[in-house]
Amino acid sequence: MKVILEALRRPAPAALAAFLLANVLGQAAFYRWRLDAVLGAVLEVEGPGGGPLRQATMGFVLYGTATLALATFAGWALLARTRALGRVATALAVLLTTAVTCCVYVETTVFKDHGVHFYEFDLAELFTNAWIARDFGIRPQDLVFALAVGAVIVVAEAAFLLWLRRRSATSGAMGPWSLTGLVAVGAAGLLLYGSQGPRVVSDRHEFLESLPLRHVLLAESRHRPHIDVEPRLGEGGYPTPATTTPPQLGARRNVVFWVGDGLRADHVGPELTPRLAAWGERPDVLVPERLYSTGHATEIGFFGLLFGLDAWHYHPFARHHVRPWPLEVLEANGYVTALVAGSRFNKYPTDFLAGAFQEVHYPDDDDDIEGIVQRFLAEREADGRPYFLLLFHYTPHYPFDTSRAHNRVDAPYLVESERSPFVSYDDPGFQERVRNSYRNAVRQADEYFAETWARFRSDFEAGRTVLVATSEHGTEFWEHGLFGHGRSTFWNEKILVPGFLGVPGASEAPSQTPPLASVKDVWPTVMEALAPTPAAPPSSWSDGLSLLSTPPETLAARRDVMVSGRYFPWADRPNLVVDRERKRWFHVTGLGPGGRFLVDASRTTDLLDRPVGSGPEAVPPSLVRQLESRFWRFLEPGEGSAVEDRSVRAGLGPGP
Repeated sequence: MKVILEALRRPAPAALAAFLLANVLGQAAFYRWRLDAVLGAVLEVEGPGGGPLRQATMGFVLYGTATLALATFAGWALLARTRALGRVATALAVLLTTAVTCCVYVETTVFKDHGVHFYEFDLAELFTNAWIARDFGIRPQDLVFALAVGAVIVVAEAAFLLWLRRRSATSGAMGPWSLTGLVAVGAAGLLLYGSQGPRVVSDRHEFLESLPLRHVLLAESRHRPHIDVEPRLGEGGYPTPATTTPPQLGARRNVVFWVGDGLRADHVGPELTPRLAAWGERPDVLVPERLYSTGHATEIGFFGLLFGLDAWHYHPFARHHVRPWPLEVLEANGYVTALVAGSRFNKYPTDFLAGAFQEVHYPDDDDDIEGIVQRFLAEREADGRPYFLLLFHYTPHYPFDTSRAHNRVDAPYLVESERSPFVSYDDPGFQERVRNSYRNAVRQADEYFAETWARFRSDFEAGRTVLVATSEHGTEFWEHGLFGHGRSTFWNEKILVPGFLGVPGASEAPSQTPPLASVKDVWPTVMEALAPTPAAPPSSWSDGLSLLSTPPETLAARRDVMVSGRYFPWADRPNLVVDRERKRWFHVTGLGPGGRFLVDASRTTDLLDRPVGSGPEAVPPSLVRQLESRFWRFLEPGEGSAVEDRSVRAGLGPGP
């Protein structure tokens, strides 16, 4: 110990120890500043559980940053024993410390928006793919700016270390005290985490998974997958061409989906979307009173629309690259399937959504979609093949670009310099500009729909084309304290979406305004209009219902409208079931014998998101049985699951 203390009195190790301690304290202070926004991406921060949650998280951050700093110091000491490597070791220490500082910033920025750690993304593609970068709000100039800032930080850190080295020459206690401080910070952080962590009971697995590199820094096992499942494919499960012969379509109508990314239901009406609203007045268009997405984010909402399934299938189907049965049926009947997307889908964990289409086109912006559609239709006119065309417009999604000046009606609105991850969302002026920019973007989205309607109107009115207009999620504008749609909460602003289904036979449907619907009902409705033979029931490949033939009283009484938190069941995220009166928020905390759900109710509201009663109502057992039955239809226990497949098959029958 005496030898170590003597060594720490030398200028180089003393300055480095002080340098690392200052960085640890600065990194922790920055993390604490953004703590509520970071935790709020996946957890309820407000309320009685917020105190232990914040303290345990900060304890881990202190422990983690101090541990990395001590590891850096130890590595420097080993290299510096060789005189020739002394300067190299110091340079590496500065670079590593700068990298940790930058990673703390990137981690807090990404996690608060997406609820996923930055290292779980394909970082190379994130910064090199222009479309992916744009979806994350990263402009080319932002990358240049970030590199410039990184260079400035490196220079500043090096200058700070040199200053400390000069100071250490006159302060023999700097080194011992600084290293002692690093050890004390790490120990105190670990103690704080150990004492407060067990007090975090609600959403415990999500709390643990929110801690960056926890499984490395604490050598603890991960809590993912939360529920280990795989697709149940083939006979008795989800159909595939290898085991199920696709039906022949008696009416090979073209199918067009128009999707406005992030379009909220309450912003669709005569003021902002007069053309879309007017189209919905036609007798051959079904307009549900309430249409819910299957999720609060693009991947899981789009999945429900494309597959006709609840979003809990998303992660296992993505990992195994399962193709949507509706597209298999279309392609077996000679259709060309094409996606034209103003936004590239998040490739986490795979790019299987876009990969489901035969053709994928990425225009530079939404204004270029029309030209791609013209070329696509010219090719179909030449080859005579029917088609499924999905048009995905990015305009109503942040950063709410409105390229056509006449749509910038609401002012003030965002300017280019504010469409960046480097701005603060807390400024009231910024919030006003964001809301106005969204309204302007909705106006422009309505123009895009009008162009689509003009393009397909004659074929639609002749019964040759089905046209659907909808969205895959909405977005919050601080109505519940947050901006965006990444957090797994189920407020109406995020999950109620517009729905217009223009299908032949709509005027003879039991109701032109079905009382309760989900985006998973779109394909069962469209498939009925295509007249498949044999006419397999939607339940054989979908979780949805046909709005063309299901009686309105059945739709009103349904209890299968489901919204899932992002990546459940791989992640421990909440779920929601909506019926005619209630929205029931709950967690599936695990599985019991035979694959039975262990359910914990977390919130009960009416359809306007107002609390019902003094606390969450228990989820009725009959509803839990229904959920279990649907869950295990197209899923089965994974290799790491404690639930045996035969016990699931034997233990779960159809729910009441």
